[in-house]
Amino acid sequence: MEYFLTTENNRTTITLWGRFDSRRRQEFLTAFQQALKESTNEIVIDLQKVSFIDSTAVGLLMVAHQKCASPQKGLSLCVANGPVKQTLDYLKVSDILPVNTSQ
Repeated sequence: MEYFLTTENNRTTITLWGRFDSRRRQEFLTAFQQALKESTNEIVIDLQKVSFIDSTAVGLLMVAHQKCASPQKGLSLCVANGPVKQTLDYLKVSDILPVNTSQ
């Protein structure tokens, strides 16, 4: 998994691509900590180019959700239709986090 951060219009976007699994835990946490330090009100985690997500990664998304509650930052996900969206739907992640689907 690789990532990059962009900040625009009071929003920080973490764009990820590749496999988002337990082996990429530290990379995600590093990217997320950088995003938290930005002086924006919202963080978007862009998973559109992620080909696979496992339960560890979903757990990391829940940790990110909890960490955003303290500094009052909004957190949302952006996903493409496909296996990652199916996994998030199956686990009912959208009951906790806003999940926007790209077409």
